[in-house]
Amino acid sequence: MNLDFTYKSFKNLRLLLPISLVMIGILIQFPKCVSSQGYMGKNKVFLIGQVVNELNGAPIKGHKLIIEADSTHEPSFNYYKVVYTDDEGYYYDTIQTYNLKGSLIVSTNDYQNITYDTTIFYRFNWSEDNIIFANFALPTAPIPVIYQANFYYVRNPNGNNEQEYKFIDITNSQDIISYEWDFGDGTISHEQNPTHIFASPGLNRVSLKVEIQSSPTSKPYISNLVKVINVTFTNYFHMGGHVFTGYFPIDIGHAYLYKIENNELILIDTAIFNDSLGFYLFYQLIEGDYLVKADLDPSSEFFNVFMCTYYGNKLHWTEADTIHHQSTSFEYDINLMPNEKSMAGPGLLAGNINYVSGGDEIISPAENISIILYDSDNNAIDICHSNENGQFELEDLDMNIYYLFAEVTGKYTVPLYVELNGTNTSVTKIEFAINENTVTGTIGYASVHENDFDLSFDHVYPNPVHNFAKIDHHLQDGSQLQVSIIDASGRTVYTKNIENQPFNESIRIPVSSIPPGIYFMRISGKDGIVTRKFIK
Repeated sequence: MNLDFTYKSFKNLRLLLPISLVMIGILIQFPKCVSSQGYMGKNKVFLIGQVVNELNGAPIKGHKLIIEADSTHEPSFNYYKVVYTDDEGYYYDTIQTYNLKGSLIVSTNDYQNITYDTTIFYRFNWSEDNIIFANFALPTAPIPVIYQANFYYVRNPNGNNEQEYKFIDITNSQDIISYEWDFGDGTISHEQNPTHIFASPGLNRVSLKVEIQSSPTSKPYISNLVKVINVTFTNYFHMGGHVFTGYFPIDIGHAYLYKIENNELILIDTAIFNDSLGFYLFYQLIEGDYLVKADLDPSSEFFNVFMCTYYGNKLHWTEADTIHHQSTSFEYDINLMPNEKSMAGPGLLAGNINYVSGGDEIISPAENISIILYDSDNNAIDICHSNENGQFELEDLDMNIYYLFAEVTGKYTVPLYVELNGTNTSVTKIEFAINENTVTGTIGYASVHENDFDLSFDHVYPNPVHNFAKIDHHLQDGSQLQVSIIDASGRTVYTKNIENQPFNESIRIPVSSIPPGIYFMRISGKDGIVTRKFIK
């Protein structure tokens, strides 16, 4: 029989989702250490499935199935193929694609020409090869009820070994006189319901042969059944939820999935909302820790009326709830935080945000970045997004003191102090720079006098700090200063007013009570504001 692949080609393939009479299993190979960004080359989907009689589990040979691309998820991918089952009821196909994710529709008809179909999903973030199982249990034309070996299995029945399987015989006879299990790895068992631990991951053809004798004088009847099992150390599950704008589902927007790997956040996938359900789905995900962020599209009627929000209903990735993904769940709902703006003043804040290199050279504009405006009490009161040129604008603001915060997932942001008053009703030269680890902001109109104030302060030491954070200065006269410690999310955790700070005197701030993390020391005086970063 001419197959697109053989069992030998699957020797090291891993992962199992149990094969039952009516189910769809999704299995993936994890053969080597790969980047979770996916593969740039051509990927392969290996499709395996078994068609059986729903009455007794007997394999149906020579049965026709159709495999075709699902244009719902990947409109540009075209595929169509007809396959037939072999003597054990199995069919096989290999589909090659440059896409990192997608779906296929597998369909077949029963003896009454009624169609059965299922959609199966694939993803290549973890490997360039992907095994998918799609099985069918179909009604057949009325036949005499004959004896048929049949079984199902449970993975990790005791909850402490992913390579342990419990096999349960469900053969349709009470007159079985012998059992023979072949686990496909060179071991056999004659128990009715054996437990087996596979020594290594890989694809295994597990068979059950039963011998049935209805009376002492009758000739024994022998029946066989084979099921393909893929043993693996790793599990894969789906994840999803609804996103709401108030009482209603999100209309047009995106959900972004980030995986936490080695203390870094890696963007894995993006789901698009374009219907009335407001539901996102990230399928076939490896076990691990994730963050999910939802935001509206510029074409949404609620754009900037609601804010970009993480799972846990938080505005910042440092405060978001981590999803410990260990089983399929569709309960990760997000309620977008409303924009509470109630101002109608003459104030304007505008500027640009860019990705920069280590030497502060602009690499490219940063599009669709949330710029959040906080008042002096650390309340989020307005939001806007940067356009394709990295430009952003917040208008109709009251004269007041504000902090601007550029929310970039995985980057620690230094809140930027901005003051609007009768002298400066607009600040239009704000520059945010996104570098490897942080986002920093500057104001282009700073005067020479303000730059002198910044240059008068050294860096915080020791860094990392332990009990006290110190900073030396070279102010020419005694000054009244306010020193604040701000965490990575923009929250002020410490404030102290210093009266008549002497020339060349060190500032010493106690930090033993604050938790470990990245912090910013902000020092403000009559001649300006300076910000210095340190680690606790």
